[in-house]
Amino acid sequence: FAMKGLTQNTAGGAYGDGMDSDYPYDEGGSWCDVVSTVTRGSGLANDADYPFDPEDYTDITVNGVPHCETGNGNFPESARYVSEMFIRDTAVFAEDTDVDTIKNFIYDHGAITMGIYFSLNLLNKDNWAYYTGIKHIPNHDVLCVGWDDNYSRCNFGPVLGGKPRSDGAWLCRNSYGTGGDWNDDGYFWVSYQTASLGPWSGYTVMPAGEFDNTYQYNSYNNLDYVVANDSNTIDFGNVYTAKGHEELKAVSFFTLQENCTCTVRVYSDVDASKGSPVMGAIVDSATATCDLPTAGYHTVFLENPVELSAGENWSAIVTLTANDESYVAANVEGQPQYDGVSYTSKTGQSFVGIDNVWYDSTDVIGDNMNNVVLKAFTCDIADSEDTSISVSTKAIVTGQNATLSLSNLPADAVVTWGSSDESVATVDDNGSVTAVSEGEAVITATVTTGGRTKTYSCTVSVVAPQPDPDEHPANEGMSIWERILAFFRRLIEFIKNLF
Repeated sequence: FAMKGLTQNTAGGAYGDGMDSDYPYDEGGSWCDVVSTVTRGSGLANDADYPFDPEDYTDITVNGVPHCETGNGNFPESARYVSEMFIRDTAVFAEDTDVDTIKNFIYDHGAITMGIYFSLNLLNKDNWAYYTGIKHIPNHDVLCVGWDDNYSRCNFGPVLGGKPRSDGAWLCRNSYGTGGDWNDDGYFWVSYQTASLGPWSGYTVMPAGEFDNTYQYNSYNNLDYVVANDSNTIDFGNVYTAKGHEELKAVSFFTLQENCTCTVRVYSDVDASKGSPVMGAIVDSATATCDLPTAGYHTVFLENPVELSAGENWSAIVTLTANDESYVAANVEGQPQYDGVSYTSKTGQSFVGIDNVWYDSTDVIGDNMNNVVLKAFTCDIADSEDTSISVSTKAIVTGQNATLSLSNLPADAVVTWGSSDESVATVDDNGSVTAVSEGEAVITATVTTGGRTKTYSCTVSVVAPQPDPDEHPANEGMSIWERILAFFRRLIEFIKNLF
């Protein structure tokens, strides 16, 4: 599915992104392929409803020649988009992760995917026990479901891999079926001491109906990145336009290193034409901070949801800090690294920030990094059939205006607008609010109709404007090349550990 994942929805923000391979079953894959595909809003279905049969693919004709390996599976295309569950988080552990850490994850979550170098020459088929002390690049993934500290080292060998030095093994489920020369009814044992185990990737899921809308610019992720030079902090963000009356609840993103802290902020009424995703009003009540102990994919819920109006430009910003003071990276699409991979991006969508200086991701040190990998999730707000105000809360920058409106007004209604504190915000007879000074004011609309009166309100928070991008320090004597190192595969060894 991931290898035939080029998005076709012209209305989606990720239209034109993805991978389109002629031979998807021959491409292999990684945890990142899985997460990128499923989190865009497609997948996860119950295996009981759509069981995978490796011996029964749908025949597909390629260039006039039948080739089952290019099939979409043994179910109709529409079944790909059945979603029962939503991936909330993916914890990725490197090859050298200690045994107890993996045990704790299995105990808490039930199972974890394990990278492994797999060869039948290293499998003792009498005991279905696998071991090699020689380090290889992993070529396969299996599901680790349990362990036995007392599993005897003597169960391994005398095959090519020999025997480990001590007892202990992982119980793993393979993906080669339940018979034949591969495993014991689908399972086999892997010694703790097997070289080249990892990376490990564990998934936490939640019901798919938690959100109504996904805002995104990417559907495929090759784990490319922009790195801040001589800094353990980096900012990245996306600007979106609200499709309707919605409530922003969470954002998600990838991290390429462990032991980070993130802060998520939201800005309303953003003017991205000024070259920054923070040229708007910060919604302080939404700001959320949390620790991210592992690399992987993370969903962060806002401290408080943010109400959005249809057509409003808003941004989600992540500040990522490496707690060990090492490098820190912002995940971007970068340039396609494989045949069949496509990315689309536009200026004003994605930004990367270093020391409060923002750069459009389509032009970072002269290179097009395409979009930042950052999604946002909203829920629809059902508009009342009765009279209602357009939003109940609103953040406005000092000196700026915002218009509030009333829906479903009776024809004979008389509306009187007012402000609880005109030193903070004023409102005219048409509901146009002017932000005067920092603070909070309640804007009211009193509606009189048929001899009855009812008041509707919106709490307005007036915040200070962000500095114009042109007003940032010029960094005299320092080129952008010295400010930012943005390149592919700087940390080759680390990236290898992720696959």
